[in-house]
Amino acid sequence: MLRAYASSDVRRAEGELVASAPTDALMKQAADGVAAAVSDQLTLAGATVHGSTVLALVGGGDNGGDALYAAKYLADSGAKVQALLVSRKVHQRALAAAKAAGVQILQVASHTSRAQLRALVAKAANRAGVWIDGIVGTGGRGPLRSVAATVVGLLISIRDSSPDEPIVVAIDIPSGLGGEDGKVVGPHLAADVTVTMGRMKNPSLLPPACLSFGRVEVVELGPIEAPVSACRLGRADVADLWQVPGRADHKYTRGVVEVVAGSDAYPATGIICAKAAARAGAGMVRVNVPAVAAPSLFAVLPEAVPGAGRSQAVVVGPGLDLQDEGRVDEMVRAATKAILRGLPVVVDAGGISIIDRILARLPERAESMGNRPVRRVRKFAPNVVLTPHAGEAAQLATRLGFKQSAGGVARSDIEAGPAKWAGLLAEKTGATVLLKGPVTVVCGPEGDTFTQAEAPGWTATAGAGDALAGIVGTVLAMLQAEAEAAGPALGAGQIAAGAAAGTWVHSVAARLAAGLDAEEPYARRPAKVGRPILASDIVEAVPRAVEFALAP
Repeated sequence: MLRAYASSDVRRAEGELVASAPTDALMKQAADGVAAAVSDQLTLAGATVHGSTVLALVGGGDNGGDALYAAKYLADSGAKVQALLVSRKVHQRALAAAKAAGVQILQVASHTSRAQLRALVAKAANRAGVWIDGIVGTGGRGPLRSVAATVVGLLISIRDSSPDEPIVVAIDIPSGLGGEDGKVVGPHLAADVTVTMGRMKNPSLLPPACLSFGRVEVVELGPIEAPVSACRLGRADVADLWQVPGRADHKYTRGVVEVVAGSDAYPATGIICAKAAARAGAGMVRVNVPAVAAPSLFAVLPEAVPGAGRSQAVVVGPGLDLQDEGRVDEMVRAATKAILRGLPVVVDAGGISIIDRILARLPERAESMGNRPVRRVRKFAPNVVLTPHAGEAAQLATRLGFKQSAGGVARSDIEAGPAKWAGLLAEKTGATVLLKGPVTVVCGPEGDTFTQAEAPGWTATAGAGDALAGIVGTVLAMLQAEAEAAGPALGAGQIAAGAAAGTWVHSVAARLAAGLDAEEPYARRPAKVGRPILASDIVEAVPRAVEFALAP
């Protein structure tokens, strides 16, 4: 499992380590990790450090010192290295070490004109096959300013127009991203690899910023105690969560999912959702679909059982036509009944538009916030999982009273800070929120946060969300069945982790369906792009994704 931490917490812990270590020892350790990452990238490109051309971009903070020491180590190994000093105040001991190793120093002087700066940057950047980005670290806030902004803008233009893009290795964070909440605050230099010190920082896991980090490598500097802000499940974590049936199991101990989906306007959504739930390993799938869809559903999923009954999780909302009042009422009743029984409920698509009607049927509960008086509210429990995409999340946020402009909250607001908004929606509704996107964010009302970035772009296809709802329904049914056997109710953290595990399986199934490797670290320039897929292709690949997770 990947874990990210607040940059301020990591810096505080690093400060204690630096104070107790020999001068520059941790900086040299970090620089060694940067040099190793450069070497690895060159090897992947079929080259070696010896004879390669490297440009170190040096800012005024510790990142600049890391870059200068890394430049020294690469020069010691035979690379032809230049260092462009973007700041007039750089780490002097690291600068001296780089000079002694033969690194050519390029200085941006205070009197340098924009034309001179452009020529200086262009000559150095076009010469180098590797750029080391040590301009601004995690202490930077807001967009880049002054010379740094100009240099990064020039580098972006040079890279985008070059037929042979350089390898970009960032130190701690690609310069220009800034911030802790995953927002992209301005132009930035996206990396192929980001080498981070001590621990992963929040932006490396939070979208959309995390999409610019490339592969993240952590240089361990020593013990760092800090609270975890966000997590990302990997294959082993999903395997730990997934139920593998034993000989004594039966369909009810494996987990039964009830799917209430589809309408006359959107009849096939229930088929996709129910098949995905079944393919993910549910012991049984009960279905409530419109009459027009029933023959088709039972033709492709004869194992489905019509009607309600004993179950461990319920999925409502896929394919709901809000103009079909009878169907709306069916879904409200199904969700309410399950919630009152304490079962996990996945509310997807059109179902998100009727949560106020579901809440109206639930009893009030006491809520205490700090020193404020206890008040009576209607909220969901964490075992209700809302699964909006950005547009649905914007509509929900607006209905709940959030405002970014006169019109409320726009889709673009959600996309600019999905982790922030998933957290706000979870806090406001009491539910767990699974916010779908290029990187899917899962936030529980108690602060548990997961981000899953495995899905290829081909996943953005009609019906993919219906499949995800069915898979998550199965995971929650499995967890609920285990909880019923063991005694204690599911906790908020288990629900959030289960939703993240379902997202991982859905994403890996999409990768397999698209002809990609099951698991590949995010790269700015992926080796393979895959092929177009349908939601039904994802559904058929789900068993292979589960098999991959469970393989030894």
